Amino acid sequence: MDPNERARRAIERTGGLNAQPQQEHEGDAAEVDRVYDALRRLPRRQRAIFLAIRIDNLSYAEIAEQTGLSLAGVEKHFARAIGNLMRNMHDPKRHWWRRWL
Repeated sequence: MDPNERARRAIERTGGLNAQPQQEHEGDAAEVDRVYDALRRLPRRQRAIFLAIRIDNLSYAEIAEQTGLSLAGVEKHFARAIGNLMRNMHDPKRHWWRRWL
């Protein structure tokens, strides 16, 4: 399955948006869109490894075996994915050096 489709299904599955009042639903829908956009911006390998760990509950060793990466390589891609997601979620259009301006 395509990593983008896995991301979309995971967000929809964990969202629980239908049980909430309309105002909260609109805010949650915007948050889901932000998460999806941030996931979509990740490099393909980072996104695949992030989703395999967080959604498919695979271990680093299982991913390393499937991808041919070393264990340290899987850890590196996962850590970078988390950092990129955090940056993309907070302000994707803002450059890192503008944090101190």
